Amino acid sequence: MEGPTTLRTQDFRVLLDAISKSGRRAITLAEFYQDVGKVDVPRRVILRHDVDNDPLIAARMATIEGKSGLRGSYYFRWITARADVISQLRDLGHEVGLHYETLADYAIQHGLRDKSELSDKVIQEMRDMLRSEIETFEERFGPISTVASHGSRVNRLLGLSSFTAILQGENPNEYGIYGSAYGAVMDHSIYHSDLRWDWDALFSDLNGLAPLVYILIHPGRWMGSRHLTRLKGSRWWLQRAPRLVRRPRLLLSLLRHR
Repeated sequence: MEGPTTLRTQDFRVLLDAISKSGRRAITLAEFYQDVGKVDVPRRVILRHDVDNDPLIAARMATIEGKSGLRGSYYFRWITARADVISQLRDLGHEVGLHYETLADYAIQHGLRDKSELSDKVIQEMRDMLRSEIETFEERFGPISTVASHGSRVNRLLGLSSFTAILQGENPNEYGIYGSAYGAVMDHSIYHSDLRWDWDALFSDLNGLAPLVYILIHPGRWMGSRHLTRLKGSRWWLQRAPRLVRRPRLLLSLLRHR
């Protein structure tokens, strides 16, 4: 029986084996943006990992991928970013980026409860905040080329993603990056996510003629115990509790939207 923090290795190896047999070249998200506009590129696949909860599971995934000759892109929230894990991933040839929560953090700080409150001034402040976050992440963990927005509970309350509110329509170069996980890549790929996993459709697309298959993985969803995943999700509430208790109306709204 698998332990509470054990990756479902067998399922993950099935995925990696399918990718290897498809003959597709595994690339990072940064490489996609560097290759935009090039012709005669081979059939490719992007393995994107949003590290929401357990960086050690992500490290195991990265090691297994490396042994399979594959590379991917890993995005860390501030609460999951560990220097030792990030260094290990870089040594294996994987891309590392920021899994930013700027919209949610700003909303909590300022008590925003509706997207109608996102004025031009507020949006500009959030954009400046994201630039600062990217700079800080690079200072602590090294240079990054792409970012991915995190789907926070606050985003669902507001009915917006951080990408839609902040980066959509923006020039990524102004943030010191090549692009975003929800940017142009979405228009040039067939997208699969473990939030709505369909093995048959994925196998079909991997073996099809589409130039790019884009796969999103949440390492926490590949853990042996869903109870631990829920427990680690509670960190979100614990870490923001001091600010949320000062915003009781926002807290009540969030609890209703759980």
